Amino acid sequence: MRVEEMDGVKKTTEDYLEAILMIQERQGYVRSVDVADQLGVTKPSVTYTTKRLKEKNYITTDHAGMLVLTEEGMKIASQTYERHKKITVFFTSLGVNPEQARTDACKIEHDISDESFNALCRFVDEQSAEEGTPSPETAKEAQASRRESPSKKEASAKKSSSSKKGSASGRKKSGK
Repeated sequence: MRVEEMDGVKKTTEDYLEAILMIQERQGYVRSVDVADQLGVTKPSVTYTTKRLKEKNYITTDHAGMLVLTEEGMKIASQTYERHKKITVFFTSLGVNPEQARTDACKIEHDISDESFNALCRFVDEQSAEEGTPSPETAKEAQASRRESPSKKEASAKKSSSSKKGSASGRKKSGK
């Protein structure tokens, strides 16, 4: 059963919690202005809604005033975001432009029944298996590890380069 059905969570709540999760994953912190930009709403709208989300214990703010999902907020956000991603994959596999697929997924993720969503998931997973393409989860993990590898290499190169510079500057000083 969807969280929405259990708790009477509204579409707006799901949208805000999902946006907070997406922003957190993208930049590591979430400001109200980031939520306004992500959802295309005004800052006063975000202030009003985040107050309601705090009252329902879906979010809190940290010492710096950044928005943070609570355990319950994370549960709703994760479920909504997973639906969004799976529906997006489904549409793109049908040949829909990725941007349009994301837009449509955002609309459908709130209203699709569990039965239909589970059938869609089975279909996407079966198609991925038949085509020999990784499931969205596996592809995401592979992409993340590819992104990490160059970063680690770059960090090592920078570290190596800075230690060489440090040695060179140390030699210059001692040579004086």
